[in-house]
Amino acid sequence: SPTGALSDNLARARFAELMTHGQKYGFSKFSVILRSSAELIGYCGAELCQIEGSTVVELGFRLAPQWRGHGYATEAATVFLAWYDKHFEEPIIAFTAPENTASASVLQQVGVCMHYKSEFMGKQSIVFYRNGAVSE
Repeated sequence: SPTGALSDNLARARFAELMTHGQKYGFSKFSVILRSSAELIGYCGAELCQIEGSTVVELGFRLAPQWRGHGYATEAATVFLAWYDKHFEEPIIAFTAPENTASASVLQQVGVCMHYKSEFMGKQSIVFYRNGAVSE
């Protein structure tokens, strides 16, 4: 994430933003819960964002460091996208830092294709698309 780790207060504010987004648009970023222990390990989903002057639906996920590399992000993104496709038609984009090859791999595994390089929140990013979401 371009914002990095959040303090407890900022994390609570961010959670409130996501709840409001979900109520308004019908989708948001949702908790990822480990079935075996009911532990919260991260989030996955989508929200509206601004990139290059356009409002788009952005797929995003974040897992606690100890849960990365176990396939949970791929599983969560796959489940979310299947749900999203049943309820919405808007295409989806995603972006990641060029050096974040793990996230790029997850995106490609779930059918979100690398498209072009851009800048988001002042940082270099690779923009991915799904279903013709953006054109350069």
